[in-house]
Amino acid sequence: MDTGRLIFVTREVFSRCSDVFWEQSRFQGKLIKSVEVTSLLKELDSSGESPVEVTTLDGVPLSLNTLESKVADGDTFQVQIFPVRQPKAFVAQDLDDLLRNFDFCENLPPLYLVADCNYASFDSLSERPIKIGMYHHTLEFIELLKDVAEYTEKSLRRLIFFGHKRRLEVDIVYKAADLPTTEDVFIKLKAAFSNSPYLEVKKTLLAGALFEVTQNVSLAERFITVLSKLKLFWEKFYADYQLYMSEFSFENEKEKLEERKREYLVNLNNVVSGIQNQILAIPISLVLIGGQMKLVGGEVGTTQATSTLLANTAILAGALIFAVLMIILTRNQRTTLGAVKEEYENRQLRYKKELPGLFHDLKAAFVELDKRQRHVSHLLRFIDFLVYLGLIFAAVMFVLNYPAAKKMVYEILQRVIGLI
Repeated sequence: MDTGRLIFVTREVFSRCSDVFWEQSRFQGKLIKSVEVTSLLKELDSSGESPVEVTTLDGVPLSLNTLESKVADGDTFQVQIFPVRQPKAFVAQDLDDLLRNFDFCENLPPLYLVADCNYASFDSLSERPIKIGMYHHTLEFIELLKDVAEYTEKSLRRLIFFGHKRRLEVDIVYKAADLPTTEDVFIKLKAAFSNSPYLEVKKTLLAGALFEVTQNVSLAERFITVLSKLKLFWEKFYADYQLYMSEFSFENEKEKLEERKREYLVNLNNVVSGIQNQILAIPISLVLIGGQMKLVGGEVGTTQATSTLLANTAILAGALIFAVLMIILTRNQRTTLGAVKEEYENRQLRYKKELPGLFHDLKAAFVELDKRQRHVSHLLRFIDFLVYLGLIFAAVMFVLNYPAAKKMVYEILQRVIGLI
């Protein structure tokens, strides 16, 4: 008989028994005789792995062959069964009985029956009692811990972990009553470790949470403590993982921002360097204007006066054209400056919204960009001021070197002053 059939037949017999009690590795009970019951008992006994003993209610021993003639159908008799209890197939009185035998507290038996809740391993998940489900989840959790542990001592069912200058030993010892009542944390842990990214980091952090939860707990109580504080264990692990990810994100985002900051600073510097040659031309132009303009002497209309006036007018026109071009150029640079500012301010806004936890540490880069932007903006305004100053200087020099214009300006000023 295959082991699956053996477990099935055992459950069929057990479910029909009344007044059942267990003694060591066997159970006894009362059965009502029928053709089906007799057939099931013979099948169990003939397997060679689950001996069956029957007696009358008075305790008179019977064989399965004499049962049919000695006990009438519908009458009650007593039965004692030694169910299969092997590593490949195991019939347990209850979950604690299962956990006490072989290595079932660490590894799931291929086939099993837990009699007190009438659950067999081949039953559907929908029929699985909560405590059996918790047992399955706990075994998966133990496998995870084995994967995290530095090494294991199988004979002692002991897991050994190493932390920073620390060593932790955990013995896999627990009872059914120690199992959690909800599967939430088990599901979260399974999901966390089913994803490959940062798997080694997760293992290290899980070991760290294990150290924290079992601190000052005796060796025999450590695994039970983890099960009883499973929610706290998860919270510590998850908090450490979030911290690691935030630090990783911070370094990653900081590196990106530093790279972008360098680009922004280059762009801001280019705003000035793009017109630095023209800036140098401003003081030169002032010197040229002051040195090239000449006094318009003689009578107006003479050849010399006309020639000098035309030369001064040409210089003034040149200064005006230069001023207009410089103003256009500085406005273009101011537009470029505004575009750079808008770009890094948009990035700053994104950090505030998407990475509020990291923004405080990244804020210094934006402060530096703001300072540089204001410096360039003030420099452009100063250049505009010099351009206007140069144009005014050219106009004043023109007036001072042209007596008729100077006289007209004086008259206009006198009238203005008179009106005031």
